[in-house]
Amino acid sequence: MAEAWLSDMVEQYDPIRSFEATVARSPSRPAMRVRGRTLTYVQLNGWADAIAARIVRSGQGGRRIAFVARKEASSYAAILAILKAGGSYVPLPEEGPPSRWASMVEQAGIQAMVGPAKLEGVETLPITEDVGMPGVVLHSEEAYVLFTSGSTGGP
Repeated sequence: MAEAWLSDMVEQYDPIRSFEATVARSPSRPAMRVRGRTLTYVQLNGWADAIAARIVRSGQGGRRIAFVARKEASSYAAILAILKAGGSYVPLPEEGPPSRWASMVEQAGIQAMVGPAKLEGVETLPITEDVGMPGVVLHSEEAYVLFTSGSTGGP
């Protein structure tokens, strides 16, 4: 009984389903404005679909995927894409340093990251602004892994 209730709650509050319902209702409305740039819901969704398709084709769907968290549209597209691909995202702090990123990636078991940043031993998937075909949205029980700056620095 509890599992059915939880399943209903997850489906009702699924962030990707909610976002895609908004895309269907208001495709040409602004989804976001970042640093003077505006993207409509359909533009952001198409960008995220293209990245998600790349993630799935690379065999990384359903896994933890890193990206460098910047206040840019590409970061938001990456988050949506990772969730659409059934994965969970691990934001890496923009200020680095790469040694900290490497530690976070190792602790979280990351095998891929999206965006222009590169780390040895981690597959890098491009985040170019092409538009993808809508795909199957995979679901995950984990949305993100967040590292703190506390004493352990662990997830």
